[in-house]
Amino acid sequence: MRKLIAGAAGAAVAVAGLVALAGPAAAETGTTGIITKPTTGYQWPTKESPAVITGLTAGQEVTTLCFTDSGAEVNGNPYWFRISKIGKPDGNTAFVPKDAISVSDTNLPNCFPNGG
Repeated sequence: MRKLIAGAAGAAVAVAGLVALAGPAAAETGTTGIITKPTTGYQWPTKESPAVITGLTAGQEVTTLCFTDSGAEVNGNPYWFRISKIGKPDGNTAFVPKDAISVSDTNLPNCFPNGG
């Protein structure tokens, strides 16, 4: 019984550590992007995946974390950007297509550097 409890506690600590890495601290490492037209942020770089951030409006500033050039094409463009809302410490991130965001930082990392 003691081993089972110790194992469960260790797993809980490991999960908490992963959540901390994926949470609000990740948003602090990005750059500002501007939403250029009303859009939705998706779980994956395709409009077929679940909506994660809704109600994004033209002119809204977001934190841009990374890009991918292997998303579903939107208007012939496969580029998507992972974003989070500025001032929203809930840790939610989402992908928006290139045609819905203006990003000035050309040195963003690839979200899936090994092909994802």
